[in-house]
Amino acid sequence: MNKLVFGYIFILSSLIFFFTNDTVGQRLKDLQFHFQQSKEAYENKDYPSFLDHLKIADSLRPNHPTIVYNLAAAYSLNHMEKDAYITLKHLIHFNNTINFEEDKDFDLLKEGKFLEELITLKKKLDAPVKKGTKVFQFGEVSTHPEGIAYDPKTECFYISSIRQRKIFQFKNGELTDWVKEGLFAVSGIKIDHERRWLWACSSAFPEMLDFDEEDDGKAMVLKYNLETGKLIKQYAADGKHIFGDLVIHQNGDVYISDSREPKIYKIDHRNDEISLYQDFSATLLNLQGLDLSDDGESLYIADYILGLYKISLKNNKPEKLQWKGNATLKGIDGLYFYKNSLVVTQNGAEPMRVVRFFLNGAGNQIESIENLDYAREELNEPTLGTIIDNTFFYIANSPWGAYDRNGNFDEIKASIPAVYKIILEN
Repeated sequence: MNKLVFGYIFILSSLIFFFTNDTVGQRLKDLQFHFQQSKEAYENKDYPSFLDHLKIADSLRPNHPTIVYNLAAAYSLNHMEKDAYITLKHLIHFNNTINFEEDKDFDLLKEGKFLEELITLKKKLDAPVKKGTKVFQFGEVSTHPEGIAYDPKTECFYISSIRQRKIFQFKNGELTDWVKEGLFAVSGIKIDHERRWLWACSSAFPEMLDFDEEDDGKAMVLKYNLETGKLIKQYAADGKHIFGDLVIHQNGDVYISDSREPKIYKIDHRNDEISLYQDFSATLLNLQGLDLSDDGESLYIADYILGLYKISLKNNKPEKLQWKGNATLKGIDGLYFYKNSLVVTQNGAEPMRVVRFFLNGAGNQIESIENLDYAREELNEPTLGTIIDNTFFYIANSPWGAYDRNGNFDEIKASIPAVYKIILEN
């Protein structure tokens, strides 16, 4: 069997990030049980039980490469050729680095056409797409940019930093500190151009300089005067959070995604206070980017594991975006609405990519996709961005992979971060 089945410690430690609240804590315990049972069943060559436990594990934690790979092997070992093929095909679309060709547990596929089709698919999905071009790069490899915003009035970019706990200003080819005090790691930032405010999400990450374990779970949203850089107000919610990204409604309301617990918070423009808007603990796993439709009636959100969702702000009802194609919706970080389409960065899929999803008239179904930047060496890893007129600007290689488990940074594992741009329409 491929070594993935024995990655028990790895898979459980990698899942803890997604199960940190009491509401879904039981799911982690159940996952531990069924994954361990699947491991023991495989070692005892009890392949029906191997399959049964992996089906449950996959339902508890969808789209994990290890679980999906083992599930495909379980189908194969139970002589369910078509199910093994479909599962491996699904896996390849979100993780094309898996090597299954020589695994004896997939000998069943070698007897027909399926193995050749999967190998052909892997080769096809390896082909890079390069529509983006570099705009500028940062001076030091240890700079850790995450989010980006732009002010057309001053022709100035604002860049958030995880490691440096700052908000940078980039203008006329020069990067300077804009805000550097009173911050944790800074992720999503947005500009309210009408009111001349800059909004920022700031949370305590082990990857930031001078991280104190006592700060774990602390998060805040900050509102700055865009002209002066002066802090206007700080917002915090009870409990532990990771405020990852935010979006500003045309009426001044601010919606914030919480990546520690699958919840959305809202700062109401009428009372200028933060409160819980939606709790998805029972259905979703890990919220990331979010954006509003042009008419301000729909809120789109990305679940890093499960895909894309649309929420009507009229009735607060969420629905999952339907997609009948094969391209994966897993691993979406940044999300941006543009002319009835969603431009997204996907750093939780292999290869990493920037993709545009075209929606139907109702905005609840994906009709087609376009790879904008795909399988490029420079994409390691793309995070957040901003759309200026018809051009998407984004952080191409935020150095998350350069940290060890304790948050220590290794410059050898990082490249100098850069901002890329993609023209969406000529």
